[in-house]
Amino acid sequence: MDEEILEAARRVVARWVNTNVQITADVSQGDTQISISSTVRFKPGDEVSIYDPDTRMGESNLFVDKVIDYNNITLLTPVLARDGYGPGQNSILVKTWKGRFIQGIYLGDPDVIPRYPAITIMGESKDSNWEALGMTKEDYRFKINVYVEDNNTEDSYRYLLRITKSIERGLKRNIFPLLGAYVTAIVTADIAVDDLFIKIADTSEFFIDQIIILENEYRAEELRVKCVIDSTTLQIYTPIANPYFITQDTKIIGINRFIYNSWPRSINYGFKHKGSLLHASSIDWFAWEAEIQERGGHLDPHLS
Repeated sequence: MDEEILEAARRVVARWVNTNVQITADVSQGDTQISISSTVRFKPGDEVSIYDPDTRMGESNLFVDKVIDYNNITLLTPVLARDGYGPGQNSILVKTWKGRFIQGIYLGDPDVIPRYPAITIMGESKDSNWEALGMTKEDYRFKINVYVEDNNTEDSYRYLLRITKSIERGLKRNIFPLLGAYVTAIVTADIAVDDLFIKIADTSEFFIDQIIILENEYRAEELRVKCVIDSTTLQIYTPIANPYFITQDTKIIGINRFIYNSWPRSINYGFKHKGSLLHASSIDWFAWEAEIQERGGHLDPHLS
C-alpha cells in the first residue's frame, strides 16, 4: 500500500471534519452573522464553535443557519460572549461534533483508541493493470472507519451520521487528492475568466504537459501546461473557468503524481466493539492512479 496516498486521504478527511477558518471581522454579543476567511467547507446545520487559541476560551453549541457567500455565514442563535471575538483576538470558527473536536485520525486500525470521536484509515489492497501502451492503472482500495461512543442510542447514531456525511462530502469534493512531491508558486497577476496565461514569479520548476492545480481559499481547478512562455509566464491548454485574484492568495500547484479518479463507493453503518460499545460507520473508498512505466525496455541487466 502506498503511504503517500494514505496521507493524502488523511489530509482530505482532516480538512473536512476539523475545518477551521479565521474570523475576519469583530463579533459582538448578540450577533448572528460572522465574517470568515472562507465558507467553502461549511453548510447549514453544521455544528461550530468559536475558539481563541491564545486564551483557549470560546463558545460552543452554535449551528450554521445559512451560508450567505464565500465569506459570511449566519448562526441559528446569537453569540453570547460579552467581550466578543475577532481578528484582534486571533479568533477562529471551527467545526465541532457535540462540542468536541475529532480526537484522532489514525493510519491503520489500532486495537486501543484512547478518545472518541476517532477516525481510522486503512489501506486494504492494490491492483495493477496495463491501461495503455507504457501506462498502468494502479487501483488502491481503502477503508475509512468512524467511531463514536454509544452514550445514547439515537443521539449517538445521529452524531455518527453527521461525521460520516462530512467525510463523504470531502471525498467527493476532492476527487483528485494531492499526493507525492509537488511544487507551488504564487500567482502575481489577477486572472480573468477565459484567460489562457498565468503569471508567476518563477516558471523554472514547471514544464510542458505538466498537470497543475490553480486554487485560492474558495475554489480550485485542474489545468495542464501548454507552454512555458518565459521566466514568469505559463500558457495553458483550456480557458480558466473562474476569476482568481492575487488578494486571495492564489497559487498554482505542479504535481508529479496524478490520481485521476477516486470515490467513496459504499458506506456501511453498524456496531463495533473496541473495549466498550461504540457506534461505527465504514466507508469504502478507491483511488486510481495513472503510472507511466519504462518505455525503453527493461533497464536492469540480467547477466550482471
